[in-house]
Amino acid sequence: MCAHTHFALAYTSILSIFFQGGALYNYGLLSVVLCSSLLAVFLQVLTVKLGIATKRDLAQMCAEVYSTRFSMFLWMTAEIAIAACDLAEVIGREGGREGGRERGRGMGMR
Repeated sequence: MCAHTHFALAYTSILSIFFQGGALYNYGLLSVVLCSSLLAVFLQVLTVKLGIATKRDLAQMCAEVYSTRFSMFLWMTAEIAIAACDLAEVIGREGGREGGRERGRGMGMR
């Protein structure tokens, strides 16, 4: 699977969780979803420009520019952020399922 396809699938999954949570809380945080989505698109555009200009990805550029110690720190920070996003996705899905069951519209998931 292409990296772009993987990102698109993961991003649509996260968006669906955001909107499901927004429906649960009367869309009070929709502006946060919009801002985070725009920031994600902006970062993707910057990453694509870096790849086109240098023929390297962000990890390779960090390894080249920064010291090994700082590169390892960046790597660990990225891994923690990925784990936190995955945890939020799992919690969001379970919260959406429970909220739907309480209101009698469990989306067919049991």
